Parts: sequence; C-alpha cells; structure tokens
Amino acid sequence: MQAVVGDLTVHSPFRRSTEGTLEIFRKLGELEESSHDPNRPATVAEEFGNRQMLHLLRLRLLGAFLRMLDAELAAGNLASAIREQRRLLAERFDLWYSQAESDSPGPPIEIRRLVAVQLGAALIAAAHTAAANRRAADRR
Repeated sequence: MQAVVGDLTVHSPFRRSTEGTLEIFRKLGELEESSHDPNRPATVAEEFGNRQMLHLLRLRLLGAFLRMLDAELAAGNLASAIREQRRLLAERFDLWYSQAESDSPGPPIEIRRLVAVQLGAALIAAAHTAAANRRAADRR
C-alpha cells in the first residue's frame, strides 16, 4: 500500500476494503501479541487453524488489493507504481494460492455430504436429549 498510496485516485469499494482490512490486521496483530502466551505450544488444531486462516486472510486481502489496482488501471491511471505493484502482487497471489492449495488437508467435500453429516449430528443430539428427558420424567 505504501508503494501506491500516493498514486491512488479511484475511491472504489476495493480500496475501502483493502484499507479497512489492513487496519483490522494491524489491530489483530496487536491483540495477538498482547494475549498470546509464548511459553504454551500450539495444539495441532490451533496450528492447522492458524495456517488455514493465514491462507484465507492473505488471499482475501491480496484479491481486493489487486481489484483496487485494476480499478485504477481501468480508470486510466497508468502510474508506474500502480503497474509495477499490480505485476508483483499478481505473482505473489499465484504463489500464495498454490501454497494454500498444497496445504489443503485433502479434496473438497461435496456440500450435500457436509449438510448430511451436520443434519445427522443434530438429529442424534435431539434424539439423545428426548430420551434423557423421558428418563427424567419417568423418575419423577
């Protein structure tokens, strides 16, 4: 952002998103540094979740940033910093995308299967609760 901020002319939703996301990242970084116990090792779930969150957040931010730069170019803003950062960040996006893809725990699961598992879990929980309520009522 520092490389192009002086050349930006278009106040697009992508610019607002990029600027807002960068500010949120600054705040999250400060919060993480103040609340994290450096002596406690991360659990396997935390490590996995943090890696996946890293992929999600940086690709989302970089995607909005690229669209912001595309809006500048489409408006005729051909400043060298805009063009150079667009090229560099497109390469970075491709790299980060391939890293995220290779870090994937496996093939995507079809949404129908995911919903079926969630529904099944909810029905089992409801049946268990109903049975527990019947047993409690019988004891009274």
